Amino acid sequence: MSTPVKVSVIGVGSAQSSLRLVRDLCMTDGLTGSQVSFKTGNRSMVLWDALNSHRTHSYDQAVDVLDDMLAMDGSREMAEQSKFPANW
Repeated sequence: MSTPVKVSVIGVGSAQSSLRLVRDLCMTDGLTGSQVSFKTGNRSMVLWDALNSHRTHSYDQAVDVLDDMLAMDGSREMAEQSKFPANW
């Protein structure tokens, strides 16, 4: 029987470590239906992680990934609270 949990990571590290955490949670028996959120107020840091991924081939692709992520169900609060720096 699964026991869904909510996990919040404050101060997002690298995209790779975040993906490993999500992968490990997905592969753990009994955590079906759990939610993971990454807390950062700086939208440019999330974009930077996407740009540093070996899967990203262009700036436009990274921006599209960020936009798609912020448009996902459950991401409304993050989209409203995360901002690019004032001098962006």
